Amino acid sequence: MKHIVFLNFSLQNGGAERVISSLANDFVNRGDRVTVVLLDKEKEPFFPLDERVRLIFLDLHSVSCNLLQSAAHMIKELRAFRKLFRRIAPDVVISFQCKSAVLAKKAYKRAKVIGSERANPERKNKKTDLWMRKKSASVDGFIFQTNGAKRYYPSATQKKSTVIPNGFSLTIPDEITSFNERNKVIITTGRLAGTKRYDLILDAFAEIRSADPDYRLRIFGSGPEEGRIKEKIRVLGLEDSAFVMGLTNDVAKELLSSRIFVLASDYEGMPNGLIEAMACGCACVSTDCDFGPSDLIENRENGLLVPKGDADAIAFAIGELIADPDLASSCAKNAQKIRDTHSLKKIADRYYSYISEVAEK
Repeated sequence: MKHIVFLNFSLQNGGAERVISSLANDFVNRGDRVTVVLLDKEKEPFFPLDERVRLIFLDLHSVSCNLLQSAAHMIKELRAFRKLFRRIAPDVVISFQCKSAVLAKKAYKRAKVIGSERANPERKNKKTDLWMRKKSASVDGFIFQTNGAKRYYPSATQKKSTVIPNGFSLTIPDEITSFNERNKVIITTGRLAGTKRYDLILDAFAEIRSADPDYRLRIFGSGPEEGRIKEKIRVLGLEDSAFVMGLTNDVAKELLSSRIFVLASDYEGMPNGLIEAMACGCACVSTDCDFGPSDLIENRENGLLVPKGDADAIAFAIGELIADPDLASSCAKNAQKIRDTHSLKKIADRYYSYISEVAEK
């Protein structure tokens, strides 16, 4: 039995948080001890955790405005890791933040430490981010979601790394409703943040709405842009057809009853929402942004890819799916193949195999 520790900021709603929760639950069922260490102050996890998974909160939240503050906080984090890991004695530490992986390895050399890049490294250009990326070769292994993200790291890190995409943990029936039998709903899920470009989705929907007034847009998620999104809905006069739904604990139910899923992001790490929508048989439209969508969608085979930042292109793609049910049905049916390639079991098996390989070195 190994003692596996997952290290992250929090377990609130988010892609990395969902992956950690799913893997932690899977690993305890394999007979391992699993601890999740969180840098945030104590909060109830958004995703369900097996009661056998131990949760530890370090309350190390900090906003660093300059290099001096960043250095001081890293020293505090290093000391906290050293004290904790000496007490709980992990065999493997998997950090979903590069910085914490480097600090964990420095703090406790008895454990094998595996880092992971969950965001778009092209957008992480602070001096501390760049410095930690260079130091990533000091850890024992590294997990990337895409080959594109892997290329931003030193060759020494790449040589000891692996690429594992996200899986999905939704419970989906074997037989699901076909495209034409679903509600005339366009759905999008994710954090309500500026980079997700909900403004483009609303502009596109305004065009679609004028052509087919029966369609509704439902936006699921929470975040700092919620007020602006609601204001744009008001300005566009879409109060009776576009709705901010908040968070849901049953996203599968919403996806399974909706026809079209839209992702308009300027950039991604690996979009869990798109994976889930494909698994649920939605006809999907996504911007061809770095990284993730083009790893999941083959254009016009299992979804439609459009240029990022282009509301007209999004509207055209949605309109094409509405006007051509055969294309939409074909894309939706082919998208469901992701249920096999990205099933939680297969992805968890790949994580476990890589972790075991690193642990045995």
